[in-house]
Amino acid sequence: MIKLPVTATFGIRFALVMSIILAIIKAIIGFMSGSLAILGSALDSLMDMFVSAVNAIALNLSERTGSNTYAYGLGKVQGFAAIFEGIVVFASGVFLSYNGVINFIEHKTPVVTSLEVIVMIVAIIGTALIMWNFLRISRVTNSLLIKSDALHYSSDLFMNGGILIALLASKFFGLWWCDAVFAIGIGLWIIRNAVPIIWSGIIMLLDRSLDAESVKKIEKFIMEEKGVEDFHYLKTRTSGDHTFIEAHIVFQDKEILLRVAHDISEAIESKIMAAFPGSIVTLHLDYDNAPELCDIRTKTC
Repeated sequence: MIKLPVTATFGIRFALVMSIILAIIKAIIGFMSGSLAILGSALDSLMDMFVSAVNAIALNLSERTGSNTYAYGLGKVQGFAAIFEGIVVFASGVFLSYNGVINFIEHKTPVVTSLEVIVMIVAIIGTALIMWNFLRISRVTNSLLIKSDALHYSSDLFMNGGILIALLASKFFGLWWCDAVFAIGIGLWIIRNAVPIIWSGIIMLLDRSLDAESVKKIEKFIMEEKGVEDFHYLKTRTSGDHTFIEAHIVFQDKEILLRVAHDISEAIESKIMAAFPGSIVTLHLDYDNAPELCDIRTKTC
């Protein structure tokens, strides 16, 4: 049995290849049949291909190790890519809803052929494979691009499913309005899902802290370690696949040996890194809770 890789790189490359295959199939059949619906679907697959190509470049940049110029790496490139992808998804939702409204007002009835139905079924199967792969990978990776792409292709899956239902309803039951209503509904649903994609990119660029539950877990790891009296200046943020965690820990023994203090901090770091894969932990060793000379949050620098 073939075991597929479980990496963000494989997920995005798989989506890119599938998008290319679907775009070619739809384009060939669209030009052969002259169907604008199929050509429109081919254009949608081309857009998916473009977005996946941009994400592949962004992922490649974000996974590069730090350099003298970019000591913390280029993980935030994923934030820019997520915002870009969210805007593309948002625009497609607006376009779909707009056309749905126009078609409803003008009472347009879609021309449905067996070929169009077959193409939509192929599109659904292809998109479902991409979604399955993303869901499989998202269980073991913290990549923002994987989460963004998963939302993007879930929108495509629902859109293709809705189009197929609308085509069948129009063909067999004469419900002309089904196509327009489904387009409006799916478009609004796509817009709703685009907002979290954009927001996730923005909060990464703004260095937002981890959620309250994660912060409490980190605090517990610090305080339960033997020899630790207290801590302060706990700061967290994410950049690409990495989580950066910093804190000052205060020891009970005010004359603790550096070697002992180092061993305690190493134990804390190990627990945190085990709970947050891909995290980079930096602990400052302190002997009291006196205010620091420089604190960016209180602007005492």
